[in-house]
Amino acid sequence: MTLGRPRRILVTGATSGIGEAFARTLPRDCDLVLTGRNEAKLDQLAHELASERRKVEVVAADLAASAAVDAIVDTARRGPLDGLVNNAGLGPYGRFRDAATDELTAAVDVNCRAPVALTHALLPHLLEDARSGDRRAFVINVASTAAYAPVPRMAVYAATKAFVLSFTEALATELRSEPLDVLALCPGPVRTRALPFRFAPGTRSPEDVARLALDAVGRTNVAYTDMATRAMLAPLSNARAVVSRALGAGLALTQRGG
Repeated sequence: MTLGRPRRILVTGATSGIGEAFARTLPRDCDLVLTGRNEAKLDQLAHELASERRKVEVVAADLAASAAVDAIVDTARRGPLDGLVNNAGLGPYGRFRDAATDELTAAVDVNCRAPVALTHALLPHLLEDARSGDRRAFVINVASTAAYAPVPRMAVYAATKAFVLSFTEALATELRSEPLDVLALCPGPVRTRALPFRFAPGTRSPEDVARLALDAVGRTNVAYTDMATRAMLAPLSNARAVVSRALGAGLALTQRGG
């Protein structure tokens, strides 16, 4: 069973940055479900990407609101679904004590709660479509190299990305025997408006990041955007994977024994 050419993919946070790059990088005959907060930008992007070979559906939704997940899931379930890209994210920057509570909790909702809720709601659909079509589906969760260390002035952002990384690695272990590939994308600095160091030397374009991620699906469970970061962090990821599998096996035995 192979990944195959995707028929329909859901991308969150699609109106700019890495999310828009995913939408533009996916095969031109792949239907898209795109979400974001800016309805006008979503409509414009859909107009650019739609063709006789491609249907593009949009859902204007703020993932900081729990009702947004229901609207997105309802649309995604209306057709086949081969992939989910949980890209939407917020990155509050500055001293924690100076930030507004609403800003911090919105980052937790968008970066953590939303991908968990979307993945949980759509996983049965992804697996059913994969099995019925004798193909593989995928879930890409956009984390960050910031997931590996506490980052002052980005305390909540880094913590949420650590959550995304851990969640994705655990999910990959749980679903090893299923026709679904799970990838945590851990880019370094990317030229997006969301991060304060977007103009630093060595930053990658969103398009490069999206292409790298799509190429990595099915090859690894954690992907990085540059060789130096990969050399430094891949051994840690490999060790985490070994621990995750050991814990999973141990918990399974405990459950069966109980």
